[in-house]
Amino acid sequence: MRRLFPLMLVMLTAGLSSLRAADADADDKAIRDLAKRYYAAYAAGDLDNFMALWSEKAPDYEAAKKFMAGLYSEAGPMAVKSLTVLWVRRDGDAASVRVFVEIAVADHKVDQQRLFRLSVVLDLSREARHWKVVRYGPPDRWLIARLADAESKEERGRLLDGDSDLIGRGLVLRALEMDREQTRQGRFMEAARLQDLAFELAGRLDDKDLLAWCHFDRGLSLALQSRQESALASCQKALALFREANDRKGEGSALNSIGIAYKTLGRYREALQQFQDSLKIKRELGDRVSAAGTLNNIGLIYADTGRYAEALRQFQDSLKIARELKDRAREAQSFDNIGIVYGRMGRFMEAFQQYQDGLNIKRELKDRAGEALTLHNIGIVYEAIGQHAEALQQYQDNLKIVRELKDRAGEATVLTNIGIVYKDTGLYMEALQQFQDSLKIQRELKNPEGRLAPSAASEASTRTRSIMGRRGSSLRRV
Repeated sequence: MRRLFPLMLVMLTAGLSSLRAADADADDKAIRDLAKRYYAAYAAGDLDNFMALWSEKAPDYEAAKKFMAGLYSEAGPMAVKSLTVLWVRRDGDAASVRVFVEIAVADHKVDQQRLFRLSVVLDLSREARHWKVVRYGPPDRWLIARLADAESKEERGRLLDGDSDLIGRGLVLRALEMDREQTRQGRFMEAARLQDLAFELAGRLDDKDLLAWCHFDRGLSLALQSRQESALASCQKALALFREANDRKGEGSALNSIGIAYKTLGRYREALQQFQDSLKIKRELGDRVSAAGTLNNIGLIYADTGRYAEALRQFQDSLKIARELKDRAREAQSFDNIGIVYGRMGRFMEAFQQYQDGLNIKRELKDRAGEALTLHNIGIVYEAIGQHAEALQQYQDNLKIVRELKDRAGEATVLTNIGIVYKDTGLYMEALQQFQDSLKIQRELKNPEGRLAPSAASEASTRTRSIMGRRGSSLRRV
């Protein structure tokens, strides 16, 4: 009898292993079948059947439904010509499947079919024993996200081996694109991980031009974190590599970013030289869009050094290019910059009109960050002409937007401005609270290079405390 126990245990273990294998095979088959049904429903143009394959809990459910409804309203009849499942990967109740599919779409304008080749990864979740789609996207984005989450170089190596066809220049550029998305949202830690990954992939390819773009992107991110010395160093490394790789476009971009770093550090002569060198390259390349941006930067140097006529000329040249190219975002930026110069010249009504024109465009483009900046500038004009209530309203509208965007540095700036309005209207307690709130944010944002930028909030708070000390009895009566 004792001899039977080990035998029964072996049989039980073998049976469980067989059941797990059978379940895995069934899952694999179900996932492959879902991929086929997904694209069959896609091509059939039946929105309800297509969305029935999605999880209603998916973060992109409504966006996918809206997109597909728009597609079906515009596209002609579709047919799946071929579909290949490249791999299936499962992790408990989550899975992914990579698919290559060819879809023919009737083009009524030319009376013929157009063939679209799509390479897609579908992410799935198991709900009530059925697999459902939770998101989809290009395989390089899928791979980059998982590489960024990998905890070791060995794990990244295994992931890359599984999608070796994706390894190349495009994968590095995709990592940098995703890094910029995170940077724009102020998610600098996530951006840094993607930058590290891009460096690793570019080093693997031994591509100097790609390494240059990695240094360039890191410089942009550091600049947005007020780490100007580090940003300058990164952009200078990028410049040297761009020159080695004979990448003139990259060289022009790096020179422009170096100029911005110098300007922020107050090194105007060096900044102007970098901008002028950048502008020369961009004109040689016929890159009018980028040239317009550099003209704006040159104008800002002239404005900051009191050369207002030259500043206006640069901004107006930039505005002309933006209008010719129908670049509405650049047009709005030029209006802002012209408004700044008019404001410094004391031509406040002209400044107000420029800002208003820029604000209208930014609202049209739904550029909330740009809208906040222009509201800030309009508030300054109202302050300058003594209309404190109107200035306060602009700043409060600005504050609402920067808080929505989680722009902490912008929030600190506008709190300082609100504090100044309160101080100038004798509301010293309210002013002090705004300055203290601003200082708190600035200290939270203290950069890793170990210093805070000169703080208007700190200076204004000190002045307010001095005034309060002299008028203490009046404040107590209030």
